[in-house]
Amino acid sequence: MAIISWDEGHGTGQDRGAEGFLNEEKVIREYAPICIAELQRHGHTLVNCTPPPNTNMTVNQSLAYRTAKANSSGSILHLCFHVNAYDDASAHGCEIEYASTSGSKYATSVLTEIHKLGFADRGIKNPRLWMTYQPSAVSILIEPFFCTNSNDCNLYNKTTLGLAIAKGILNIIGGTVTPTVVSPTIKFRKILKVTKQTACISENGSLVKIFKVGDMLTAVDEDKNWWTLLIGSVSKANTIEIKVQYGIISASNLFVRLEPHATATELGSLNKDTKVQINKIDGDWINIVYNGGFGWVFGKYVTLV
Repeated sequence: MAIISWDEGHGTGQDRGAEGFLNEEKVIREYAPICIAELQRHGHTLVNCTPPPNTNMTVNQSLAYRTAKANSSGSILHLCFHVNAYDDASAHGCEIEYASTSGSKYATSVLTEIHKLGFADRGIKNPRLWMTYQPSAVSILIEPFFCTNSNDCNLYNKTTLGLAIAKGILNIIGGTVTPTVVSPTIKFRKILKVTKQTACISENGSLVKIFKVGDMLTAVDEDKNWWTLLIGSVSKANTIEIKVQYGIISASNLFVRLEPHATATELGSLNKDTKVQINKIDGDWINIVYNGGFGWVFGKYVTLV
């Protein structure tokens, strides 16, 4: 496995980060550790080249410290974590800086994964920055979004961003982020609506999928600040609980179908006066909780209560 050196941009002496809707130094120290942990989980050795905090280093001394430690680490890749900023608050999106052909491959892969999170693709760039051409290893500088753009800041999620960057690296250096699907004990069924783009995380911390605003989910358990789904967990902060609605079946032997149309596969049937939990309504059809999953019934024969 590979040795990868890295540094958290800014945060020491005179070398300070940008300030906007979010603070660059704080954000870097939120998402970078998640990326590092994921790379370590795949067997790679990670070497931290960030200068110690609370020193009197100048910016040039800070850069020299990072470079010297990276060059002495024996790494084949160096990652420099940042957050972008600009005077014009309309500037937005992700971009990756590089200084070599090999660096462009890593930059493209990481950019692709970050773009999947909803950030605009600003491309890979070669501006000859110190931290891209001074390290002896292939080096990329990661600018995932603008802390001076409110929409970018609303999209930001430390877990999804950290895992996306790791996946971009693993696509090139070897290994894949393979989610572990957990089958939790079903303690209840609560309907949730996603209010902010959120990650579904497996038990071992891997990214299962991204849910977008408006998606409807079903929680089967909870743990402090997390809802447990059948495929993983989502943050309570990014969802709201929808009040459960029920209906009473008004027809005898009402078929429950796999899809919302009359010729769809029959999953079973319900007797008159059966009380059902409603998941959602789609035109003339109602999606209900049925036998541990979901099914569709014709809405004409369901009285909402």
